[in-house]
Amino acid sequence: MYDPFAFVDNGNVFRSDLCLSLDVIFHLVEDEVYELYMQHLFQSSSRYLIIYSSDYDNVRVHHERRRNFTKWVESNQSNWKIIVKVENPFRNEIDPESKSFSNFYIYQKD
Repeated sequence: MYDPFAFVDNGNVFRSDLCLSLDVIFHLVEDEVYELYMQHLFQSSSRYLIIYSSDYDNVRVHHERRRNFTKWVESNQSNWKIIVKVENPFRNEIDPESKSFSNFYIYQKD
């Protein structure tokens, strides 16, 4: 279980070449939790990061809040760049309830 307020990795135990974040970001409805998660996520990878998420801002609906996380990365993690964006083949803007809102975003550290 991840607790952003108790996450301390002094020994680099949670550090690897590649980190994945799959369907997490839009479940982080509180701003402080989102900020800490994003900081911890990018600190945990030394080379690559794959994020599977939606990437637009929207109001909170129950346990979900859509966020434009690529804007956050540009503003807060300037040493990371998107090298590939993989469009979800099951994404459907006309009937979003039946399809995923998310794509894959693959980042590389400079």
